[in-house]
Amino acid sequence: MARNDNSKAHALISYYVLRYKLTHRREPLINRYKEKWGFLDMLADLGEQESREVIDYYFSMPRADHTTLTLFKSYEKLAKTVRELKEDAANRQKLRKETEARVTEWRARGSN
Repeated sequence: MARNDNSKAHALISYYVLRYKLTHRREPLINRYKEKWGFLDMLADLGEQESREVIDYYFSMPRADHTTLTLFKSYEKLAKTVRELKEDAANRQKLRKETEARVTEWRARGSN
């Protein structure tokens, strides 16, 4: 395990703590050394950017408490959901553009 991986895991833990504070208005009780291993697995599976997106999505869900245990058990499903939401948003954007083009074409034909 590289030193860089540890620093990435600690950065992700800090991001998790920040999101926790913003959501629950209190600091979580967290053992950074213990939790580091779960965050390392998450980084290995998802990468940095997708891990942050999963954490953001996790905290957007209404829950009584956002524990790291729940996050580690479900981050793969959450990542799949985040990917599907991004894909859906891209498809909707494409459909909006196509519809706009059709409306413009229809209006141009109607004015002639």
